[in-house]
Amino acid sequence: MSIEVKVPALPESVSEATVATWHKAAGDAVKRDETLVELETDKVMLEVPAPADGTLGEIKQAEGASVTADTVLGLIEEGAAAAAPEPAPAGKKAASENAAPDPKLAIIAPCTSSFPLRIFLMAAASGTSSGWRT
Repeated sequence: MSIEVKVPALPESVSEATVATWHKAAGDAVKRDETLVELETDKVMLEVPAPADGTLGEIKQAEGASVTADTVLGLIEEGAAAAAPEPAPAGKKAASENAAPDPKLAIIAPCTSSFPLRIFLMAAASGTSSGWRT
């Protein structure tokens, strides 16, 4: 069953919008409330969410097209969402689990030194912190 994706009600004093960006292409799986397309008016950017889970079947208004309220932007084929990828067999590990970690992606721990705190407390105690709030 096809579900129409329509332009929502536009803000007051705005008569038309322009299709700015499609975030999905025809044939892509979509989830309910996922942003499909952005519409641009002279005042605001509007995000149009998917009304249901499924597959984006057809895009009826290309990027750059001028549209008004309730114009059909595209069609979603309900329930035709792409199947989830199958899990790897239990006896085999994924290739990423066997690979050595990349040293460029190492996590750097934040500085836990109390040195800046000591300087602040020493300045506050000596009275040289004119204008500082403690």
